Amino acid sequence: QTTWYVDDDFCPGPGSGTVGDPFCSIQFAIIQAVNGDVVIVAHGTYMEAINFLGKAITVRSTDPNDPVVVMQTIIDGTGFLHVVQCVSNEGPNTVLSGFVITGGNANGAFPDNAGGGMYNLNSSPTVTNCSFSGNTAVGPGGGMYNIDSNPTVTNCSFSGNSSVGSGGGMYNQNASFPTVTNTGFCDNTPNAIFGDPIIDGGGNSLNYCPPPIPVPPSCPADINTDTNVNVTDLLALLAAWGACP
Repeated sequence: QTTWYVDDDFCPGPGSGTVGDPFCSIQFAIIQAVNGDVVIVAHGTYMEAINFLGKAITVRSTDPNDPVVVMQTIIDGTGFLHVVQCVSNEGPNTVLSGFVITGGNANGAFPDNAGGGMYNLNSSPTVTNCSFSGNTAVGPGGGMYNIDSNPTVTNCSFSGNSSVGSGGGMYNQNASFPTVTNTGFCDNTPNAIFGDPIIDGGGNSLNYCPPPIPVPPSCPADINTDTNVNVTDLLALLAAWGACP
C-alpha cells in the first residue's frame, strides 16, 4: 500500500506525491494510485473533477472526522458536469471521505444531465463524512445520481442542491437499494430523495443537516457549533475535558 499526498499550495508543479513534495491535483494522484492505495488531500479548494477510474482506493481529507477539516477541504467542480464519478464498476473499497463536494452542473445531454455532485453508474462506492452542497442538474439528481448502483453513504449532508427533474438531493434509478446512514437532507429542490428507495441505516433526516454543516468561517470558541458563544460552550468543553484524576 502506498500513501499519496495532495496539496494545492504546491501548484503548479506536479510533485512526486510524497509528504514533502505532494501532487497538486487529486485526479493526478488517482491516476498514479493502484488498488489499496490511499490519497490524502490537504485542506484547500481544488477546482477540478475526479473520476475513480475503477480503482479500489481511498481518497480522503487529512481528518474526515473533524468537521472543520472537512469544510475546509473542497472539491469545486465549477465548469464540470460531475464533480465525482464512479462509472467503472467501483465497489465498497472505493472510498471518498471528508470533503465538500460543490459546483457540479450536469447540464449536458443524457447521461450528462444527471448527478452534478456525484454520478454513480454500475458502482457501489463508500462515501463518508462528505457535504454535497450547491450542485445542480438539468435532469435528475442534483447532489447524487445512482443508476444500477448501490453506494453506501454515511455521515454526510445534502443541502442546497437542485435539479430540474426530481431528486434534488439524491436520485436512484435501478439501484438495489443504496444504504444511507446518519445523513441529513435539507433545502434540496424539488425534493430530497426520489426514485428507487434507500436502505435506511438510521439517523437520517429530511429537514436537518448535521455537521459538517454549517459552513465556516466558524468561531473556534463555538464548541457546540450553534453559532453562539455562551455558557453552553463552556459546559461542552468541561464535559469533553472530563473529571480530574
